[in-house]
Amino acid sequence: SPCTVSPLDASDVSCPEATASHLQKVVVESMELFICRADETEHVESHKTYNELATLLHVPGDDAIRHLLSRNTHEMFSYGSILAFFSIYYVGAALVAGSRLSTGLFVPWLVMGACIGRLFGILLVDIFKTFGYENHLGPNGEEFFNWVDPGVFALLGAGAFMGGVSRLTISLAVIVMEMSSEVDFLLPIMLGIMTAKAVADALTHPLYHSLLELKQIPFLPPEPELGTALDMFPVTEVMQRGPIACLHETDTVENVREVLRETNHHGFPVVRTTAAGAVFVGLITRDHLKVLLRQKSLGRQRMSFSASEDFVPIRYDEMTRKPISSAAQNIVQQQEQLSMNGETASSAPLDLRPYVNESAISVRETVSVWRMYILFRSLGLRHLVVVDDAAHVTGIVTRKDLLEERLRERLQAGLPGRHSSAHDSLEAL
Repeated sequence: SPCTVSPLDASDVSCPEATASHLQKVVVESMELFICRADETEHVESHKTYNELATLLHVPGDDAIRHLLSRNTHEMFSYGSILAFFSIYYVGAALVAGSRLSTGLFVPWLVMGACIGRLFGILLVDIFKTFGYENHLGPNGEEFFNWVDPGVFALLGAGAFMGGVSRLTISLAVIVMEMSSEVDFLLPIMLGIMTAKAVADALTHPLYHSLLELKQIPFLPPEPELGTALDMFPVTEVMQRGPIACLHETDTVENVREVLRETNHHGFPVVRTTAAGAVFVGLITRDHLKVLLRQKSLGRQRMSFSASEDFVPIRYDEMTRKPISSAAQNIVQQQEQLSMNGETASSAPLDLRPYVNESAISVRETVSVWRMYILFRSLGLRHLVVVDDAAHVTGIVTRKDLLEERLRERLQAGLPGRHSSAHDSLEAL
């Protein structure tokens, strides 16, 4: 029969003084919501009966956690009910977590971890009962059976499971301790969390790291997975080579439009024409170029220096201002489309000097990939221009070029012969 006699009765429950009243209600009174049919329970009329799986499935996640963490309820749930609940909940949580519903992951992690921990606790209970330790007394007269409470192991399992998935440590231990009000179990909670984190780190990425990879967000770990072997490769092995889309300090509107239309880059090197050729002087972003073209098409600003004194550059707050409302966003998009497709004054000069980031960092071609990676991580860079001895632009590196998959692909493609020792180091990883 799916019906189980409740091991709890209102007259038998004795909660600590600090226990909230709603916890006792969840453990005792909520069982009445899932009683069995009368013809199946006539022989146990004096007891409460309940369906184990329904008790876990037909309540919110936080109530399911309270059931799983309940103390002195060694036989409240069987192996079958917890395994069935875990399987259903795991599949449901995995499907819903990838949808647009704001379901969250915190409660599902706790529920699944509590299921695994309670299963382990029930297994220990059966082992101790098999060897006859059920009625033995401890050194202080307490029942030896008390310290194998499945509710305690459910608590440890919830913390360990969440620590292994999220890789949280101290903060998670505090959360679990405050959630259960079990200060005495702080040490085993921390031990379980640290052990789960260590095992998970040795096996795979954290969940949030995997989600970043799934969304193709160029997140760089603190250190590259290829390690210091990258110090044996020059930046020329991974950079994007020419022709690089560069702009001149004083360019034309048509040339800027063409560069924006034909590329999807977010940053462009700006060069200065000298007797030695075009030398690198700074970097300008795509968003700033769009603002300049939009203001030019609206005729609100003069875009080139002249001998007149009425030239006023666009202020920085105007360059970085973002439209908030949808109506403002639509207006800005229409203006940008007009500025990109317009034919008015296409050959007019556009002076970029007031808007160029002249402090943009550039590196020589001899810099190693390892040092370049550290620069990206330390300074939060998005672009890095590579120049030769004469400051001519020879390439550019973005965050996507430093992702592990792309690093391996490019380094292995450029290895033949020249870097035999580097090849051995890369293959070893």
